[in-house]
Amino acid sequence: MSEITATERTMLSLIGEGLEKRAIAKQLRSNVLMVAFRQRRLYKKLGVPNAPAAVHYAFKNGLLPD
Repeated sequence: MSEITATERTMLSLIGEGLEKRAIAKQLRSNVLMVAFRQRRLYKKLGVPNAPAAVHYAFKNGLLPD
């Protein structure tokens, strides 16, 4: 697994809170297309297919606090 960036870690946290791309974009002061791109790249780094799998992986591997 490649190292995840601080922004990717923040995205994981926001995904874990149940936020959708639009809300994540607002939190990151970005746009929805960039968030979608970053999410796909993050899922590829983690080797997961979707948001629930990414959050599960993050908790299981200590990328996010309990």
